Formats: sequence, C-alpha cells, structure tokens
Amino acid sequence: MKLKSLNISRGYYNHKPLQGEVLFVSDDKTEIKMKLDEQLSIEIVHLCADAIARAGQETAKALTAEALQVTAIEHQSK
Repeated sequence: MKLKSLNISRGYYNHKPLQGEVLFVSDDKTEIKMKLDEQLSIEIVHLCADAIARAGQETAKALTAEALQVTAIEHQSK
C-alpha cells in the first residue's frame, strides 16, 4: 500500500479541532481511507513540522541569494 493523500485541516473557518483523512492505494487499485481524530492529526503535524521549517528556510535562502544578484537601479540626483 502506498500513501495517496493526507489531508489535515481545522475546517473552512479554521476554528474547529484538527481533523484529517489519509488515503492509501494498493497495486490492484484498492483504496483504504481512514479518518484521523485530533490527536493523530496533531502527532502527524508535529512529525512534519521540522521538515516544513527546513523547506521554508531553504526557500528563504534561495530567494535572498537571488535578490542579492539583482543589479540595483542607481538614482541620479539633479
């Protein structure tokens, strides 16, 4: 079985407890869908948090490096 999708949210207005759903698919296309309660959803978010933070830091470094390569426009005073 392979993970097809994982969704965790607090609902449309972001005010409900965390809830999730995970979907697994086998080679013969059999799907298993499971509901996740708040505690399981919290634990999954904690597992992913460090990786998400690292991805954000790498993106910020790449954007900073790209911004530093841009030639500044010089302002000429009159």
